[in-house]
Amino acid sequence: MTKKDSSPPPRTSRPAPSTLSAGVVVVRQIADKRNYLLLRAYSYWDFPKGEVEPGEEPGHAACREVEEETTLRDLDFRWLDYDAARELLVPRVQAILDWADEITKRNRR
Repeated sequence: MTKKDSSPPPRTSRPAPSTLSAGVVVVRQIADKRNYLLLRAYSYWDFPKGEVEPGEEPGHAACREVEEETTLRDLDFRWLDYDAARELLVPRVQAILDWADEITKRNRR
C-alpha cells in the first residue's frame, strides 16, 4: 500500500504579471464573533478568488468565483471605507491589505 501524496503539484510556470484576480472576504457575524469563510486547497487556506475573464468587471468576477467555489449566491455587500474594512480583518490579512494599498498608491504616482 502506498501513501497518497497530499502536496500541491509542482509549479511549472508563473502567471503573467498582467493577470488580474478578484476575490471576496466572506464574513458572517454571529453574536460578537466574526466567522471568515476560508477554502482549503492542498495545504493552503485562502479566500474565494480567481482570475478575471476578458471583458469581465472585477466585482462580477469575485462574485462568480465565490459561487463557483462555494455555491453561495446573492451575497450582501456592505461597502466600508478602508479603515473600517481593515478593522474587520485578522492581522495577517491586514498586512496583505496594507501591502496592496501601498502598491496601488505607488502605481498612481
